[in-house]
Amino acid sequence: MNTHSFDEYGSDPWHGSINDDRSPGGDKRSQPRQRSVFRVARVSAASEEGFARVLNISDEGLMLATQLRVSPGADLQIDLSEVIRLSGKVVWHDGKNCGVQLSYPIDSAATLVRLFADSVRGGDRPLRLHCSTEAIAKGEFGTRSVQIENISLRGVKVRHDGSFQEGLRVKLLLGAIEEREGVVRWSQAGQAGISLLTPFSVRDLGSTDKLGRVGG
Repeated sequence: MNTHSFDEYGSDPWHGSINDDRSPGGDKRSQPRQRSVFRVARVSAASEEGFARVLNISDEGLMLATQLRVSPGADLQIDLSEVIRLSGKVVWHDGKNCGVQLSYPIDSAATLVRLFADSVRGGDRPLRLHCSTEAIAKGEFGTRSVQIENISLRGVKVRHDGSFQEGLRVKLLLGAIEEREGVVRWSQAGQAGISLLTPFSVRDLGSTDKLGRVGG
């Protein structure tokens, strides 16, 4: 499987195809169905969370490309969307990808169909990471610190001092991530939503721990 290009797909959760990866020979009824998907998921382990790629999924488990520091035996929560939440245990980890055995079997085919249907009809809200960390904001107001409340691949919600007005263009420096420019889409009661002109990558937001290391 070509894993080097997974991060190139940015914020598109459905880039690629959904394939049945059973081998062509033998009794297919006795073989687990592993479906290849390049879905973005929110993965939580202990006090750390981040975005990861679901590389394949079956009724009993899945494989993730994740930056979280996990080891065999670790409990994970995997959110495929804001309403479809799975849990499981890491059974192997090679430093880049990990295999997860689900806590309970699922109908993986039906799950993927539901996710795709939600995406098509616009009911699939972007996943957000819940974090409380500072970022450096630059704009016509100068340079100042703002508090991040949550973050997705395409947007950021911040708490501010009233200087963020709708339509304002701002630049954000968050942790070790390359500076991003965005536009304030809404602002009220000291909070603002910023839509990014260049989305974050899955690698950028692979771990909330990474977000706190400003400039390095």
